[in-house]
Amino acid sequence: MQQESIDSIVVLIRVRPFNERERHEGEQKCFRIDEQCKNTMVFDANFKTEVKTFTFDHICPEQISQEEIFRVVGIPSARSCLQGKGP
Repeated sequence: MQQESIDSIVVLIRVRPFNERERHEGEQKCFRIDEQCKNTMVFDANFKTEVKTFTFDHICPEQISQEEIFRVVGIPSARSCLQGKGP
């Protein structure tokens, strides 16, 4: 019997907007999305000297809608499960 290939885990990061308290207190973001590679976050907060980068399958910005999130993650996940590839 031939073994089916197993899909890898997909990691999506959703950036949430600051809430009312955070905006009122003047909070600052401690990361930025790399302009060259849109799925890489660079953490370079002013209080740290070490810059760290992390790469994900998807990074969704603050303005993204639930519909777009579903299109990016929900539909492919549902399709995979219906094909018998789910966990």
